[in-house]
Amino acid sequence: MDQAMDQGTLNERARVLVVDDQPVNLFLAKSILESDYEVDTAVSGERALELAMGPTPPDLILLDVTMPGMHGHEVCRRLKAAPQTERIPVIFLTARHEVEDEIQGFELGCSDYIIKPFHETLVRARVDMHVRRYRQEKLLLAMLAELAPDVEQRFAERVRGLTGRMP
Repeated sequence: MDQAMDQGTLNERARVLVVDDQPVNLFLAKSILESDYEVDTAVSGERALELAMGPTPPDLILLDVTMPGMHGHEVCRRLKAAPQTERIPVIFLTARHEVEDEIQGFELGCSDYIIKPFHETLVRARVDMHVRRYRQEKLLLAMLAELAPDVEQRFAERVRGLTGRMP
């Protein structure tokens, strides 16, 4: 993988999907993040799944827990069960503040948990950190995939060399 491709992956504008049934919460989250990220919004769990599994998946999902229709926990469960979305970081952004709620979120596979009302700087810092980590992970996985055939070939050559010497 060449250096230009490495830098392009890490430097291109990341996509964040914000999911909340309350338009004011979507507006607030979008206004906090849109200077640094491409921000998509969804007012339902069903729409969130469509966008996440679509042609331009997000690099991170901010997800409300309590929504009509499909609950945020179910959205997270489905995202983590699908191969194309299982690695996307999910941050629950919710008014639910009981420890049991946080534990349930982490058991479902969320990456972080932010309680409303939230502090703008905290949201931005956590989103930045999780997006950076996710993009680095994607880059490393791509590099490993590129190296895998070379490693397999070297291993096979080594085995042939060793078995050729055995009586």
